[in-house]
Amino acid sequence: MRLKPNLIHLNVGKDHFVVDPDGGAINLTDLYAMNEAAADLWEHFGNRDFTPEDMAEQLAASYDVSPEQALTDVRQLLETWNKYGLIL
Repeated sequence: MRLKPNLIHLNVGKDHFVVDPDGGAINLTDLYAMNEAAADLWEHFGNRDFTPEDMAEQLAASYDVSPEQALTDVRQLLETWNKYGLIL
């Protein structure tokens, strides 16, 4: 899988958002908030192919979480991203 191209990651203070510029104009109804861990994964995987296992490995290496919990968390995150059309 891959992140949808052309989405913009914004960091405002400690808050992280992804916006879909929708042909150049940013519509704030298409603003998606992320926590720090999700934003780190977003930045790490950028525009390259990845699997849930790849993301879980990165999450477990960066945060104090077991590989099993990381995979559970990543699957939930990817389900949300898929629901909002953020991944292909």
